Parts: sequence; C-alpha cells; structure tokens
Amino acid sequence: MVGVSGGGVSTLHLARRHPQRVTRFVMLSAVSGPAAGPGLGIAWFALRAGVDVNKSLLAAALDPTERQLVAGLFRTFASPERRVRGGHRDLRLSGSFPPPKGITVAALVVHGTADDAVPFEHAERTVRGCMSSTLIPISGGRHLSLVTHAEVGERVREFLTAG
Repeated sequence: MVGVSGGGVSTLHLARRHPQRVTRFVMLSAVSGPAAGPGLGIAWFALRAGVDVNKSLLAAALDPTERQLVAGLFRTFASPERRVRGGHRDLRLSGSFPPPKGITVAALVVHGTADDAVPFEHAERTVRGCMSSTLIPISGGRHLSLVTHAEVGERVREFLTAG
C-alpha cells in the first residue's frame, strides 16, 4: 500500500487496524497527523502547499526525462473542483486520526526535507510510530520528491518487491 500526501493518515490507520491485510506500506510526503492548525491553518497550509507543488512541477517539467510523468499528473489533477474539495476534506480529517503508534507492518517513509506542504516532522512521527521502518530523507526535496527525484521510484519498487 502507498500513502501519498493527504492519503497518509488513511494508510497509517489501515496498517494499524488491519495489519493482516497489509504486507508493507510506503509513505510518500505523507501526512501522519494534523496537517493544519485551527483558524487560518487550512488557508495557510493550502497556500504553502500550492507554492511547493508548483515549484516541484515546474522543476520536473523543465527536465526532459520527467515531462511524461508531469503530463500524467496534470491529467490526474485536471478536475480542480474535486481536487480542492478533496484536499480540504483531507486537511479536516487529518486532525481526527491519532498519531501513529505500535504499527507492526514494515514501512518505507520517503519525505523531502524542504517540503513546505507536509513538513518533514510528519515523516519522523511516522517512523517513531512504526516498529519496523526505513526513513529516506530527500535532502532539499519538496512535496513532490517522487516526481523530482528519480531515485525515489527505484527505492519504492525495491521495498515493495522485497521478499
């Protein structure tokens, strides 16, 4: 199972509650608890996240080897009204999940150290809550490190296919 960004809390919840159904899981720039504080928290989070994601997409779009992946991401995000509603829902729900604790399923946690959308502390919280985990910090990586850093895909494939 793979949890990306706001999908992290659901991934952690499933791994904790149903370890017999999950062999291993990956967290990619993933939320592990409250993503935004009260009040202006959601607006501030959305602004930071938007800037971070746009910087990452621009960097990837300028790289000829990454353009096809970026085009696929744009097709996925072609419906902004659903994306915005879903993003707001993810932010609200992120505060309702308990911090990860006692998760027995093997985890690979990949997170950019310069992620302004989901701070690196979320990766550290995930690692603390898992009994067996590997943290791969992407030095200087932003929220979409999986797009901008080619080594991420290879490390994820290795982890998911390991016996």
